[in-house]
Amino acid sequence: MAKLDSYEKNICDGNKPGKLFLKDYGDGVCVNMWIMDYEYDPIRIAFGIDEEITIFPGENKWVMFAPHQLEYIAERAKKAAAMAQKYCDENPEE
Repeated sequence: MAKLDSYEKNICDGNKPGKLFLKDYGDGVCVNMWIMDYEYDPIRIAFGIDEEITIFPGENKWVMFAPHQLEYIAERAKKAAAMAQKYCDENPEE
């Protein structure tokens, strides 16, 4: 399992899939999460302060998610919104 974890972190910009983190990918600092889609492609998800979800497919033309993956993404939006609010409160100049 360690090899798979290492592989996933390598293709997910050093982050473990499913973990929320703050980073600026050129569209401003926001809460992000990498997830492996149904075909095991790494997909970046960005979350906003109002629980909005933006899916960045990278070089893929489309992404495939199973229903449980979409439910997981929606569930993570609540925690991500709280993280985004905290970041905004602590960094009002940004």
